[in-house]
Amino acid sequence: MKKIALCIPTYNEADNIAYITSAADNALKKYKNKYDCVIINCDNNSIDNTNKIFEQFNTRIKKISIISLKKGKGNNILNFLKYCKENNVDYAITIDADLKSFETSWLDKMIFALENNCDFVIPNYYRPVYEGNTTNHFIVPILYNLYGLFIRQPIGGDYAFNRKYINLILQKNFTKNILDYGIDIFMVIIAITNGLNICQIDYGTKVHSDSYKKIKKIFRSVVYGLCEVYKQCPPLDLEKKLNYNIKLHKDGKFKYREYFEEDYEKLLNKYNLNHDCYEKIKKKWIYFLTEYIKRIPNLDENFMNTFEEYFLLRSVSFWDKYDNDNMWENEIINLASEVEKEWN
Repeated sequence: MKKIALCIPTYNEADNIAYITSAADNALKKYKNKYDCVIINCDNNSIDNTNKIFEQFNTRIKKISIISLKKGKGNNILNFLKYCKENNVDYAITIDADLKSFETSWLDKMIFALENNCDFVIPNYYRPVYEGNTTNHFIVPILYNLYGLFIRQPIGGDYAFNRKYINLILQKNFTKNILDYGIDIFMVIIAITNGLNICQIDYGTKVHSDSYKKIKKIFRSVVYGLCEVYKQCPPLDLEKKLNYNIKLHKDGKFKYREYFEEDYEKLLNKYNLNHDCYEKIKKKWIYFLTEYIKRIPNLDENFMNTFEEYFLLRSVSFWDKYDNDNMWENEIINLASEVEKEWN
């Protein structure tokens, strides 16, 4: 009997661990007669009893806990990969612990893809304009320009992959930022540079816990993480393919917009910008993205500090411009192509 392992990586997710464990259990129950299934909570030694809640929650599918004293999502994923390798897992799945919209159909699509020769499954879902800022403004255009693929949600976190992929990734070096928020882009680029069969699958809407307070931390870790990935997995000479079916959605104003107002005002003043400055910030952001590509082998801290400040300027000005515009995803595609023109 083939084995399926589903990982829920956590740190202080006591408020949501019962929901996501129940959702995973419900999704896997239909497969328990065909596969040997297990749900694994890989936890960074949470201080809010996340793991205790997981262990005490009743499920029909077998559960296992793996607790690490080392912090970082990447550490949890590494422990999961090691478990999969040691236990000859055929199909592995990772589901973000803060998800509030996981549906059985997600897992059905993942398993169907794996059963039909897909090596690595990447999610694609609708997210509001104010979410996925590191994805929208950094990873999507950089991944396209360095590695030739336009992947709309490359660091979505909800992946599925097979034993072939597990063996490949465990041969790589899990460096400092890869062991933190850089893990997702590391996983995707491993699949790209090894020529694996990658599938992007639509899941509908993604709803998860608010992470706006970590926006700068996530950005910094992913930026440096990609530098670390680049050194291990240099780009291939792939023909760029910029094709994506636009999803139309009207989101409304970001309810946490006021949280960023003070920092945004300070940066506008610092760089002599006014509130009607979207195009100026966009032009400068394209410059920073192309500079990042040039500097990626040896990114220095001074550049990073300015890059981070313009990331906040880009994100907030983007929210303000597209808060009631259902065509904002056009701008994500345009950004990828404009960086390509500037770089070349």
